[in-house]
Amino acid sequence: VATKAEQAKATIQSALDQANNTNGSVLLNIPEGTSGGSSCEPEILVADEPTTALDVTIQAQIMDLLRELRAKLGMSIVLITHNFGIVKGFADEVIVMYRGDIVEQGAVDAVLSNPQHPYTKALIACIPKLGQKQHRLTTIEKEMA
Repeated sequence: VATKAEQAKATIQSALDQANNTNGSVLLNIPEGTSGGSSCEPEILVADEPTTALDVTIQAQIMDLLRELRAKLGMSIVLITHNFGIVKGFADEVIVMYRGDIVEQGAVDAVLSNPQHPYTKALIACIPKLGQKQHRLTTIEKEMA
């Protein structure tokens, strides 16, 4: 009989397999036990830049898989990304860090509709807008000046 941790690991591995993660580029590491030696059920998944350098179709598939895992396992997901385009449809809360410091935080809709920090503004400006010509992106140093 599989433990809850083994079941969770199998579910996550199945989702990764669905995303064609057969080359081992994603390391799946779920602790097999706690200090008391009992099995654990993961409550948090840390997804560090899960869509970086992927085309938009694959990005959407990865985000769908993360949503499925969140719903199926009842876990929280910490999404680490520079891509504010995926944050809006996924997260409830956002924390923006710049050079290791938290510079802004709040509900996603509030931060996206009224960003206060220049770095947050620069990240939002990077989101492509359908039908609009993209201009050269402003560097953060110019934004901070």
